[in-house]
Amino acid sequence: MNKTKINSIITNLFSFCIQLCISLFVTPIIMHKVGTDAFGFIGLANDFIIYLSLVTTVLNSVSGRFIAVALYKNEVKKANEYFNSVLFVNLILSFIFIVIGIIFIPNIQHFLDVPSNLVNDVKLTFLFTLLTYILNIMISIYTTATFVKDRLDIQGVRNILQYALRGICVVSLFVFLPPRIYLLSIATLIVTVFISVFDVSVFRRFMPEVSINVKKFKIYAVKELAASGGLLAITNLSSVLLSGLDLLIANLLLGSYNMGLLSASKTLPNNLSSAVIVVASLFTPTFISLYSQNKMKLLKEEIFSSMRMIAFVLFVPLAGFMIFSQDFYFLWLNQKSAKEIMLITVLSNITVIEAFFNGISFPLAQLSLVTNKMRLPVMVSLGVGMSNTIIVLVLLEFTDLGVFAIASVSTILLVIRYLFFNPWYAAHVLHMDIKIFYKASYKIYCCLPVLFICIALLKKVFVINSWFSLGLAALVCGSAGYLLMYILLYAKNK
Repeated sequence: MNKTKINSIITNLFSFCIQLCISLFVTPIIMHKVGTDAFGFIGLANDFIIYLSLVTTVLNSVSGRFIAVALYKNEVKKANEYFNSVLFVNLILSFIFIVIGIIFIPNIQHFLDVPSNLVNDVKLTFLFTLLTYILNIMISIYTTATFVKDRLDIQGVRNILQYALRGICVVSLFVFLPPRIYLLSIATLIVTVFISVFDVSVFRRFMPEVSINVKKFKIYAVKELAASGGLLAITNLSSVLLSGLDLLIANLLLGSYNMGLLSASKTLPNNLSSAVIVVASLFTPTFISLYSQNKMKLLKEEIFSSMRMIAFVLFVPLAGFMIFSQDFYFLWLNQKSAKEIMLITVLSNITVIEAFFNGISFPLAQLSLVTNKMRLPVMVSLGVGMSNTIIVLVLLEFTDLGVFAIASVSTILLVIRYLFFNPWYAAHVLHMDIKIFYKASYKIYCCLPVLFICIALLKKVFVINSWFSLGLAALVCGSAGYLLMYILLYAKNK
């Protein structure tokens, strides 16, 4: 693995740690001083942005790939046409979303279960979240530079800067102002303004051959991107059906309090899942480059390398979180009852299970994007998403599972997909032996029982009753876990 790739992993994981610290700081403050009900609306506001992004995904999800391929082939004119076409469509969509916001936000209490004392706070939260998203849409095309030039280490630096600034803003606002859920949205909007300047500067430095020119807007480019990105938009719709509706369903069918508990249980797992995607995505530009040059042997080796690296970097913290989660929540959310802590712990662990399999499967799933053969996996994703929504609604109607139904069904369905479909389809699109990725994946999965047993046994040595004892136990168990993973994944291959 080259130095740039290693730097990318380090910087992106560091940015993840900053984001994690923000969550650790803010969540207990809001849940304790504002209320469990209020906390859920932060996640719900972000979920509504995901619903809007189903439209913007059509072009933006594949723009980086198309621009990258055009520049690899030295087709600068075509790269400019892709860039400008996406940019101007994004501006149009931004205006449409502003109109939607003007209609929806002032009347939000008529659409959702919002406690009367939180109506104004929720409206402001949704307003600032929407403004942030609109700004992100307008400058999103500029973030393709680091992807196209395979300089995701710079993207990591950008993320560190973004989260550090957000951390400073969040702490400052919560220290000097009364706690309100919309303070998080305000902090994010402020940081987005500064980061937009950074993105544009990086773009101009690394891609000077691409610039704004209204004359280079081309309908054919929009159609070509939409034909490819439309499939990914359906994939994102599938993701919404799998997990993006969780908080909305909980709000409408179980009430705002249960939505708040579910949101709290997803806070740390979602951060961990984001880390999985960040690390796994770093390999995609290399996959595209090797595939474009028809270097299939090197591509296969890079895929195997990425799977091992993801397992090495992420399996230990994921396993550690599951084993230490109850101790962590008792310290972190100490104002909650033992029953609430146990509920949050179980829901969190159910969610984290999926991340293990997603991490190893993610590079394989990206190969459909690399080869631009996405129709079948998109249809599979849609089928899984629709099945999840239907099963969850049936379970909520006819059983007393409540939030457990919402959390568990998607995990079970996704793990089945990761285990059986993704390895087969990756080999299929690359015209390789169908068994090749099954063997590689299952070999890595076999490390999990050994890792869990090792960490669980070591944990018994410690008595955890403070943040110091938890940190010490995590440090010792984590070090032993990484040593074990190195032996299992790398040492025996030397």
